[in-house]
Amino acid sequence: ERREAILDRRRAIYAEYNRQLAGVPGVGLQPVADWADISPWMYACTIDPVRFGATRDELMRHLAERNVETRPMFI
Repeated sequence: ERREAILDRRRAIYAEYNRQLAGVPGVGLQPVADWADISPWMYACTIDPVRFGATRDELMRHLAERNVETRPMFI
């Protein structure tokens, strides 16, 4: 019975991440095909360490210090 409210909140969070990360050098956002809808279960992005100025692992440590949970995934 709360499904739509939960999905709406997750979609809003996903959109906010996209808004704030759009244009950040070295951050690649997860593409969504024109025919698809997002599955806002987990947010994923890629990090180009040269353009971003830090490696994925350095970013993960920085976020962990701020109580933001991350995990390595795959491309």
